[in-house]
Amino acid sequence: EQWYYTEMPYLIEYVPGYEPYVLIERVGAHRYDARFRGYGLNKIFHIRALMEFDHYTLGVSSDCFLYHVPHSESRDRKQFFAKEVKTTFKHWLQGLNRLATRDFVKGYDVA
Repeated sequence: EQWYYTEMPYLIEYVPGYEPYVLIERVGAHRYDARFRGYGLNKIFHIRALMEFDHYTLGVSSDCFLYHVPHSESRDRKQFFAKEVKTTFKHWLQGLNRLATRDFVKGYDVA
């Protein structure tokens, strides 16, 4: 609840797996890893790349807000949670996660 009552912006630590909303200038910002298309981990790895390669920090603004407009569920999200294909897609995504993490740790910039 600190964000609700604050009058001054403040920095926060990234929590692995968290997908914060970010407002950044598009020109010059790190691009998404093209291997993550559709549903799953794309935003997480993008945030990690912004922080690791572009040296971004995360902060909470005290004088603005944004809102999320609900949208229909994507085809990829439906596939991710569908019982009949869940294991195949989930295993593929877990493998991609391991590969991307390995590249990340080695300092490979794949965007």
